[in-house]
Amino acid sequence: MVELIKLEIEGFGKFAKKYTINFKNGINFITGLNETGKSTILEAILASLFKYTNTRIEPFFCWTNEDVCKLTLTYKTDKGETFQIISDFKNAKKRLLKITKSGTSEISTTINTIYQYTKEHF
Repeated sequence: MVELIKLEIEGFGKFAKKYTINFKNGINFITGLNETGKSTILEAILASLFKYTNTRIEPFFCWTNEDVCKLTLTYKTDKGETFQIISDFKNAKKRLLKITKSGTSEISTTINTIYQYTKEHF
């Protein structure tokens, strides 16, 4: 089972400024009033993991921060490996990094290769 570690959101939906969610081990609950961003957080996780066309992602471009629409999702696989997906939707770029004790290495910047990894992991 994959463990989500952290989600960083900036310029995505209601999150104009950089906002970080640190997930705890086990089950996490996201609660709040209507229109506070709960569904946007879920959509951010999905947008990090799956292919989103321009028409599907454009509604999530933040109106009050038009310069950036970026997500960073950090997760650990059931094999204990830690990865990070960095999605820059304004520039149509994604990066997959592997994080180890000795540092960070780039696995791929090719979207299809990244999705092969996420399909395998999830």
